[in-house]
Amino acid sequence: MTALVVIENLRVQYSATSGEASAPAVRGADLVVHGEETLAIVGESGSGKTTIANAVMGLLPGGASVTGAIHFGHQDLAALSPRAWRHVRGAQIGYIPQDPMTSLNEVWSIGRHFRQTIAAHRLADGVTGGWRALSKERLLEVGLVDTDRILKQFPHQLSGGMRQRVLIALAVLARPKLIVADEPTSALDVVVQKQVLDLLERLTKRLGASLILITHDLGLVADRSDRVVVMHDGDIVESGPTDEVVSYAGHSYTKRLLQAVPKLSAAQCRPVADLEPETVLTVEGLVKDFRLRHAAKAQRHLRAVDGVDLIIHRGECLALVGESGSGKSTVAKLILGLERPTAGTVRLGSGEPVQPSRPSRSGRAAKARCRNLQVVFQDPYASLDPQFTVVRTLAEPLLIHGQGASDERRTRLAELLDLVGLPEEIAGRYPSELSGGQRQRVAIARALALAPEVLICDEAVSALDVLVQAQILDTLSELRRRLGLSMLFITHDLAVVAEIADTVAVINQGRIVETGPVPTVFAHPTDPHTKELLSAVPGQALFHTQATL
Repeated sequence: MTALVVIENLRVQYSATSGEASAPAVRGADLVVHGEETLAIVGESGSGKTTIANAVMGLLPGGASVTGAIHFGHQDLAALSPRAWRHVRGAQIGYIPQDPMTSLNEVWSIGRHFRQTIAAHRLADGVTGGWRALSKERLLEVGLVDTDRILKQFPHQLSGGMRQRVLIALAVLARPKLIVADEPTSALDVVVQKQVLDLLERLTKRLGASLILITHDLGLVADRSDRVVVMHDGDIVESGPTDEVVSYAGHSYTKRLLQAVPKLSAAQCRPVADLEPETVLTVEGLVKDFRLRHAAKAQRHLRAVDGVDLIIHRGECLALVGESGSGKSTVAKLILGLERPTAGTVRLGSGEPVQPSRPSRSGRAAKARCRNLQVVFQDPYASLDPQFTVVRTLAEPLLIHGQGASDERRTRLAELLDLVGLPEEIAGRYPSELSGGQRQRVAIARALALAPEVLICDEAVSALDVLVQAQILDTLSELRRRLGLSMLFITHDLAVVAEIADTVAVINQGRIVETGPVPTVFAHPTDPHTKELLSAVPGQALFHTQATL
């Protein structure tokens, strides 16, 4: 096979804040990308995989020290000047970044993004219809058919899947021979993820291009790559054909990554839970309509939640599963009192139901609701105050609810850190000084401070790499065992549900379409949407083969 990219002894080192050199981010990496192949670079956060992607794209920060060579055809990319990069980046090498919302300019229309890129590479020369015709052609190519409307819209007016398709269209505008995709689907639900990856696979085959896929998801790697490179702490620790590496991993770190990947088969290994009869949360006939501005008279309201019924028992973990826009997070906001329902009731234990006509937003009732219902959000960096230390973050709910004297609060703070497996020495640190996993543990500890009866986890592990994700899932399972905690676990990932939940409710377009014990629903799904979600989980066939070897 012809080598398209050859990386030789690549070493990348960043300057620390003090100006001194930090530990190398990449330590003497050697790898080859062949023509028309998909090479996956996999590893946890901080392993160096994105640094390699940035080196190939010429996007390393100015303070980075780079040695070694990156051969792309007859060019050494590591030696290119900024001026020379203009003829390579975007033209010969396309790039699909992780987060389309931060990668697209929020004050530019989609059309302006295309127009600027096309002008930079002079792609419209000789094209009938100019940049607009070429833009429409590329949008159609990625499955976006209402091209006139999309070109006028801004990024926030598109769904996550549509924004990712726009980024792919921009990446292939100039018909590059290499595409670098850095975690291109980590923020997407499994159905949209499958659609986007199917699209990317078709496009690379049609263009005869190679793909470097940067990811932490070995399930995705198992389905989508020809070869895989495993990175840990800046070193390449294992590489080879994907099926060989996944099925017969030789390095202990690769084995840890494989073990940490949540698998649907976990549901088959767990018996149906024997739940306590006591009910801690009852949701009946929950409805939420949102008013649409500037809509036609017949379409002034959007029904986001349509008659949802849920029951959670003492010590139970109920998973609410659905794709983006299904209504699952709106259900959580209604339960928490962050949104007012149009109809329906929410009852904690045997207490009085909270009804639409009697919203609980202030006073004693609101405080009681907060004490018994707490939430862990998806992004701990966004949900923690960057100006609060860990100890202040954990103390805040105790102070607001007037719980305990000063000595009692100090004791409680130590208990909370111990509960989530954090050392006391981090108490004085700020969120920016913590890892992603540590931040999420602090968020969980804060949610537990008031000893709630129900913990709501809204995509609480979807932003984490697989090793940290496994640690957080273990922490949540241990907390359930020790505290008898009940949980509403909201997610789009059915493999995570298999690892943690007793019962699953599948929501689609605001309605619960299927519910029951996890082993039963996963083994014998009855609703077409449940079957679609299950079939979209990556890595099933290969991991099933691995488990039977």
